[in-house]
Amino acid sequence: MQESGFFVKSFEMTNDYRMVPGLGGVNVLETNLSLHNIYGVPYIPGSSLKGLAKSFAVEKLRDELGLSYNKLEDLLEKEEINEYEEELKIYREIFGTQKSGGKVNFMEAFPKGKINLEVDIMTPHYKDYYSEMGADHPSKMPTDNQEPTPLPFLVLEGQKFQFNLISDQEDILNKAYSLLNSGLKYLGIGAKTMIGYGYFE
Repeated sequence: MQESGFFVKSFEMTNDYRMVPGLGGVNVLETNLSLHNIYGVPYIPGSSLKGLAKSFAVEKLRDELGLSYNKLEDLLEKEEINEYEEELKIYREIFGTQKSGGKVNFMEAFPKGKINLEVDIMTPHYKDYYSEMGADHPSKMPTDNQEPTPLPFLVLEGQKFQFNLISDQEDILNKAYSLLNSGLKYLGIGAKTMIGYGYFE
């Protein structure tokens, strides 16, 4: 890519606890870990990384501009000039809008070195209740007489990943790198970030 005139930003970060990308995906084991369909190794999709960087950028803009989430989302998607145009310009160039594509490619992230797989367990205590959520007439309630059901699932622990970003504009690439790096540190990626999963250092 560099020989073709593109700028490439490659960097490595290590998950500081555990992580599980793709936990909600379809799997015969009830839980899932995203495995690459060609290489068969755990990975983080580029679309997930772009979404993480975008989420961090939106939170950063909200703090800087003092706008509500809905107002900011509305401004970001519109092409019309507004009073916040300069602040929103970089965001639009990185991520694009509904009418134009972004100028940064977020590539899939793959493990670096040994793949550190571990087994974790989650235990739903109200299986009957959860199995009927969303039904028209649920008859089960989350009562204490329902038998807990341990569900083992695979996680990555202390895993180093390599991340790659590509753009034809170096300044925009560097800003995208800063957003993704901060998102990985402060927002986390994958499932269970509320209990400490998915954060990098």
